Amino acid sequence: MAVTLLRPSVASLQLPVVHGRMVTRPSRLSLVPYDLSLGSFRLVIHRSRPGDHSAETVYAAPPDTGAMVRAKVPARRKDGRPGPPDRYPKDPDKYADPRNWKYPVHTPFHARAARRYFNDPRNREKYDEAEQAYVDRKIDEALAKFGVAAKVLGGVEEPEAGIIDEDVPGGKPIEEMDLDALLAVLLGTDRLARAKEIPEDAVQFTKRGSTIVNADVKSYTVSLDLMNKTIYHDCTDWTQNRAKAKLFCKHVGRFFLSMKPGEATNTLRGLLLERDKWVFDVA
Repeated sequence: MAVTLLRPSVASLQLPVVHGRMVTRPSRLSLVPYDLSLGSFRLVIHRSRPGDHSAETVYAAPPDTGAMVRAKVPARRKDGRPGPPDRYPKDPDKYADPRNWKYPVHTPFHARAARRYFNDPRNREKYDEAEQAYVDRKIDEALAKFGVAAKVLGGVEEPEAGIIDEDVPGGKPIEEMDLDALLAVLLGTDRLARAKEIPEDAVQFTKRGSTIVNADVKSYTVSLDLMNKTIYHDCTDWTQNRAKAKLFCKHVGRFFLSMKPGEATNTLRGLLLERDKWVFDVA
């Protein structure tokens, strides 16, 4: 019997049968690293003899080499890019498929896009199982780094609260998108609708300069610093969820809806084109 654990919890283990009997009341359970690159462990059970400070190993699970697929870097392909796309990172480590310069994961925006595209069976089938494991791991590491939750099992994503399904502009270039389309990218359909439900008089601008715009939205503060590419806000949805993923909450959406349309549109276009350079600040 082999026991391989990915987030080991000794208390939850079902003890194995050794020599026909269930091992009970072991003095010590150990989770011995087996393959650190995969995060797997072996279960080892020790039992102390009465009056003896030494410990007898009564069970040591053999490593189950077939339990997990060992990830490998995808091979170079005919349809792979010859180099990084224009205006994209030159470091291959910023790509989930580094040899083919595919699935960039250098920003929350791109990491989410990489997850959605790689979940498509037509894209996954281009890679063998070990290569899929590598691409999945790189994407998931990026999502975790940026604080974007995404549970993946067999290439299928379980949608998490606060993560919009479609966050990559489609149909039109960003430069041609109007205010509603730009806000839909950053808010999603439901939050955009809720932003529009906030009354106009709930927004009070406290500063309107050429580089800094501040406002109170209901009982919260929104501050836009164009020079330092920073948006500050303090509602719970923003601080606990949206800011980490560089997405808007309804209050920030209402803030931009209350700005002059041309000013808001130009700002949002610039933000989307350089989202990785913007700071979504919290209290």
